[in-house]
Amino acid sequence: MASVPSAASHAAAARKVTIRLMLKAALAKTKSASTVMRPRSFTLRSPAIVLSHANARSMRGRAVLEAAAKKAEWKPGARSDGTRGRGVAYSRYETIKAYVAVVVDVAVDRASGQVKVERVTAAVDSGQIINTDGLTNQIEGGIIQGVSWTLKEAVKFDRQKITTRDWASYPILTFSEVPAVDVVLIDRPEQRSLGSGEASQGPTPAAIANAIFHATGARLRDLPFTPDRVKAAIQRG
Repeated sequence: MASVPSAASHAAAARKVTIRLMLKAALAKTKSASTVMRPRSFTLRSPAIVLSHANARSMRGRAVLEAAAKKAEWKPGARSDGTRGRGVAYSRYETIKAYVAVVVDVAVDRASGQVKVERVTAAVDSGQIINTDGLTNQIEGGIIQGVSWTLKEAVKFDRQKITTRDWASYPILTFSEVPAVDVVLIDRPEQRSLGSGEASQGPTPAAIANAIFHATGARLRDLPFTPDRVKAAIQRG
């Protein structure tokens, strides 16, 4: 006689499925924030190239990239002076929600590794826009949070406990470090509204990483991009 699975085995199986779905969702959130510049190139390329990595058939994705590039006055072929750079990234939030493209301008102090995000330009297509101010504020807030995550935020711990216990030991972006932010809204009244709650947080770190690469030739892949990590990456070449 075949054995009947116990409640415990059912629960374990359900946990495995849940974990797999969570991992799949997390991957879907991040994999579309694509790089657009190769390590062997230090000149800006067309933002539309990102679509070959993200979603080449998405005309709405292309539209936000073109809108952000136009607002930021993107110039393909522009070279960095070794300290200033630009980067672009694109994603469709959770693969089914708002389309967002982000262009970032940074200044890098090569001696200290300090990175300053000077300007961020974004374009968003969330279908029919219900509240323009609300959508703009959401994208702006996500960008600022994304900059803070990328440059500063990290929870530290040792072998026994979390050592980050207060705001003094958990640095966040300060008012003086907040970049200028421009947001272009693409309204599509013929389309259904799309979720935009955290749509700009994903492409923001990718665009910053691309901008640092354009400025210095250094690729960073581990957050946060602290001065020590940036300086070490520059020294590695």
